[in-house]
Amino acid sequence: MEDNVTSRIKHQLDGVDVSNKQDWQKMNEFLIDSAIRMDKAFRKRISQINRN
Repeated sequence: MEDNVTSRIKHQLDGVDVSNKQDWQKMNEFLIDSAIRMDKAFRKRISQINRN
């Protein structure tokens, strides 16, 4: 990928285990919060791209 430019967005929740049901609520809250933040950050930009 020498000629390509790449980027990444990372939002990480540490200290949880997907196999531990006691962590599921915390993970769900994190995922919902992340989705809302991503929507707020990118909704306008994505709608502009879709118009072109």
